[in-house]
Amino acid sequence: MTKVKYSYNPKTLRYERARFAWGTWTLRALGLLMVSTAFFYGLVLLQNHIFETEKEKILRAENEAFRRHHGIVQNDLQKAQIQLAALSEKDKAIYKRIFLYDKPDSGALQDETKELLHADLSDFKTIIDGLKEKSNKAQQKAMITSAHFAKLFWPGKEDVSDLLYYPTQIPVKNFTPSQLACGFGEHINPFHKLLYRHKGIDIAAEKGSEVVAAGSGRVVSIVNQSTPFGMGNYVEIEHAKGFRTRYAHLAEIKVSHGQKLKQGQVIGTVGMSGSAIAPHLHYEISKNNESVDPLYFFAEQLNERDWLGLIESNKKIKQALD
Repeated sequence: MTKVKYSYNPKTLRYERARFAWGTWTLRALGLLMVSTAFFYGLVLLQNHIFETEKEKILRAENEAFRRHHGIVQNDLQKAQIQLAALSEKDKAIYKRIFLYDKPDSGALQDETKELLHADLSDFKTIIDGLKEKSNKAQQKAMITSAHFAKLFWPGKEDVSDLLYYPTQIPVKNFTPSQLACGFGEHINPFHKLLYRHKGIDIAAEKGSEVVAAGSGRVVSIVNQSTPFGMGNYVEIEHAKGFRTRYAHLAEIKVSHGQKLKQGQVIGTVGMSGSAIAPHLHYEISKNNESVDPLYFFAEQLNERDWLGLIESNKKIKQALD
């Protein structure tokens, strides 16, 4: 049988049956719960920051090593990307010079770089080994390709005389890269100020400067024009393998139609005949009647730095001089 409890009520001065204090017990329970929770989280914090398991120590050391070396690897990759980009530009330029059309691009390198930078530490070595293997295969392929290329294109003694018939000489003497006033491709017309296809390059030079034949060949066209329109006075020379060169806006022409020329022979002087707005030589190269960028034929007479600078300058849209 449950015992009944009584408590003295000072207001009524009587002993009354005791009632259960729900509010008091609820507050006590909440207080106990809060103390227990705080105690639990305190233990967890102590466990995480003071006590470490062996596995946690290993993971912490690996993370620290990864953070320390991530910046080094990223810096090395950026340097490698710059070098590979420069090599890629050289490769494209050589490819276009030989085959006369652009080499297809490949975006694989950027994807592999992202994969390496975001890889887990456990996968890092695997990716590095894979890149090394690809690099070795690429080098082997390059050596094989180089050997085949040499067999197909490297000239023999019997071919040396024919090389002079290719337009590989710069048509003005003592040329410097700063003389490139306007390149090949889309540029601004000096008269209507709209973009148009510039089929050659404009080489700024003093009036009267000598213009020479870019390669041995035969004069197939001479035009003397006194009106201020078109290309003014110009000479066309036919070379080997379908190549032709044109030298426009000349002040004076020193060759005759049908004359056979040797590479480097003077054919005229720089002027501003025709529609030229300043003294310069407008120089064109075509192969089988299709225009070709003359700058790709300048590599033989320029050092690597100057030639790459010309190629980069050629990409900028400028105003032509004719």
